[in-house]
Amino acid sequence: MTLNRKEMNPRIARWALEFQDYDYVLEHRPGGRMQHVDALSRSLQVMAIESNSFEENLVICQNRDPKLVKLKEELQGKQSKMFEMRNGILYRKTNEDDNVLFCVPEAMEGHVLYRYHDEVGHVGIDKTMELISGSYWFPKIREKVADHIRNCLKCIAYSDKHGREEGFLNPIPKSDWPFDVLHIDHYGPVDNGRSLKHVLVVVDASTKFVRLYPTKTTRTKEVVQHLRDYFRSYSRPRCIVSDRGTAFTSGEFREFLSEHGIRHVRVATGSPQANGQVERVNRSIGPMLAKLVRPGEGIYWDMVLDRVEYALNNTVHRTIGERPSVMLFGLGQRGPVMDSLRECVLDSIQPETRTNHDVVRGRAAQRQRLVQDYNKRYFDKGRRPGTRYLEGDYVMIRNFDSHTGISRKLVPKFRGPYRVAKVLRNDRYLLEDVEGFQQSRNPYKGVWAVSNIRPWFKCGSQVRSSRDQVISLVRMAEL
Repeated sequence: MTLNRKEMNPRIARWALEFQDYDYVLEHRPGGRMQHVDALSRSLQVMAIESNSFEENLVICQNRDPKLVKLKEELQGKQSKMFEMRNGILYRKTNEDDNVLFCVPEAMEGHVLYRYHDEVGHVGIDKTMELISGSYWFPKIREKVADHIRNCLKCIAYSDKHGREEGFLNPIPKSDWPFDVLHIDHYGPVDNGRSLKHVLVVVDASTKFVRLYPTKTTRTKEVVQHLRDYFRSYSRPRCIVSDRGTAFTSGEFREFLSEHGIRHVRVATGSPQANGQVERVNRSIGPMLAKLVRPGEGIYWDMVLDRVEYALNNTVHRTIGERPSVMLFGLGQRGPVMDSLRECVLDSIQPETRTNHDVVRGRAAQRQRLVQDYNKRYFDKGRRPGTRYLEGDYVMIRNFDSHTGISRKLVPKFRGPYRVAKVLRNDRYLLEDVEGFQQSRNPYKGVWAVSNIRPWFKCGSQVRSSRDQVISLVRMAEL
């Protein structure tokens, strides 16, 4: 019950955690019957503060550390190049003349680290080292400073990840045949002044053939309606790749795919490159529409969407080195009449010849594999291997939540903690809420890429024990 309280006394929480592995009964006694315990429970340090000088208190603290006591005993018989005693206090010598550093007892190391990192302003390793090493010394000081900062919950939540991004590119193998894999996504809103506000983009992974459907909303009902039309006009695919938008994660959409025997691949949250086929089309749609609309003449974006679709399908696609319409039909489509001379005269003299589908698709498939290999090498050049997490590890995830009207400068870069429920392939992880520490109203479970995950309260390469993780939860609740 103590740990479940919204606000708690840290000392009480500490004792509750200490005794959680034991069976015991709490018995209340009034203060008048506990005077003898109050006298005995007073720590040596508190008693020393009341009766001793500051230097005497430092001697007492050092004498409680077995390692420092051993060093003091060695100095009684011989001199040392690294340590010396002054008034019973052990100091570390420096290269500078007559300048020494106080040897910090192990019990005080955490206090020093907290004072010069947390209270100074959560500075980095080098700055914290500079502040501490000017006055104090303790073994493996840099390693302990780095570990303290790595485990600082404020730094984990508010500092971004530095250095190369984690995780390499894992291209999805492409089939040589049309309609094996479809990539879908929504683009928009395009124009809030129109009843039609979004575009459902459907891209065939093999031929790069694009269909653009104007929609009023991004709801599942409209998606299913347009996909039925697509299946009727072209073909039912074996697999559909989408992001994790609500239209593609609903039960209605899942039932629709199950009804047609279609496998659904949902990319990891915050990883649009995994659905790059449709993302590349999305980048082209906006500028093309903006250049074609003429609201003053009553020509709006949904009236010229077919021209954008025609242009995408009848110009050479860089990846496959061919026009998508030729890849699909064997010849280019006849769209809006834009060149009367060509259609009325030139095409009659030298009509477009039908191409050999097998040759064209084989050549395009080979080129596509070469482009994928190049993209992977180029992408991986600036990346590093992802951190390996195990089931049960606690992690933080990148904070993509929108905060309308609030500057994102002071918003945490990461949120959590979450628990790794399952390790997936290609540096993906299934994450879920930590038991008893749910982050949202509804229980969360989602797939995230390693590039958008960071360790939560790790020590070295090993995750802390469950007891320390619970302590971390209490600390997180106080943020």
